[in-house]
Amino acid sequence: MTVKAGYADAETIRKACNKGFPKPKQTFGKLARGDAYVPEGSEKRGTFMVDLATRKVTPQN
Repeated sequence: MTVKAGYADAETIRKACNKGFPKPKQTFGKLARGDAYVPEGSEKRGTFMVDLATRKVTPQN
């Protein structure tokens, strides 16, 4: 099965966890420790192949 998805890579997550990254007021107190808010437009987009038998996910270029 092939899916198109929006995701945050490790670099984006590190930036989102740092102080100074924009966070809307509605997220205050709602994110658990280790969670980060990634604003729309900052996420990456890609197509992935999901093998339903093995549950292996492979990026498609």
